[in-house]
Amino acid sequence: MKTTRSTTNVDSEDISQNDEVSPSTHSGPSRCYARSLGGCGTRISKEHYTSLSVLSQMDELLVSGAPWHNSNEPRAYSPSSLVSKILCREHNSALSALDTVGGEFYRLASNGLDPRTPSSVVHGRLDGHALERWLLKCLCGLLASNAVGTCRRDRWEPPQRWLGVLFHAEPLPTSWGLYFLIGATHPVTTTGRSIQLAPVFADEQLSHLIGMDGQLAGIPFRLVLDDITLWEPPPDGTELGLRPAGLRVESSRGQASIQLDWERPYSPAISIHADDTPHTTTIPNVKRKGPA
Repeated sequence: MKTTRSTTNVDSEDISQNDEVSPSTHSGPSRCYARSLGGCGTRISKEHYTSLSVLSQMDELLVSGAPWHNSNEPRAYSPSSLVSKILCREHNSALSALDTVGGEFYRLASNGLDPRTPSSVVHGRLDGHALERWLLKCLCGLLASNAVGTCRRDRWEPPQRWLGVLFHAEPLPTSWGLYFLIGATHPVTTTGRSIQLAPVFADEQLSHLIGMDGQLAGIPFRLVLDDITLWEPPPDGTELGLRPAGLRVESSRGQASIQLDWERPYSPAISIHADDTPHTTTIPNVKRKGPA
């Protein structure tokens, strides 16, 4: 099975800020992508399609793969630039707790890999379902704002099942959910502070969305939102672990131990070995693939 990814990368670098603003894609009172749930307020809010709780932890943001770029070369942005009017204030506020969880996961993982922080063992405990829902929120934000260049001319709306998971914590079907790659050494940036998000489609027409993959601070993940058999198999020498009981990220300078609480964990806690020598931010099986 060949899948297609439309990738947005955000990397942290020590350079000055550039306040260029991305173009707005929607207008009108019905821009909230959760409007089908009802309860929308009268005012639309500016939503970070990758949460501010993560972006604010980076020294500076280099973004590549965005549709308003003329090339794939990274360009500098400030966090206030990476927003779009895609949620009303009421629905935006209802998801604020998920942003906190996403930011804490990123803090724990990146502090364990950033050579500028004192070498130590970092421990944390998070709600795994909230982390899963936060990634779903990021996916909805990327697509509703067209920040990944899917070139959709109509206004994108999440499936009702996704909205139920996102706003009402409804369960996902068996075999759907958050997976981590197990069994390989993964390259990370020299700072450990980067994020790559790639909506994944089962077809070249970008009409059958099946989830998202990418990396958070060098940790590869898959958010599976359709039949797992529609996905490409993981790279050789790796396997997928669904909803693990925890993560232990190890590098030459220390480790981060993150316990994940699930109503029912499907996988034991896993170890991820990070090669923190200088590398690019390419993570296996994340870059966009062309037609077969």
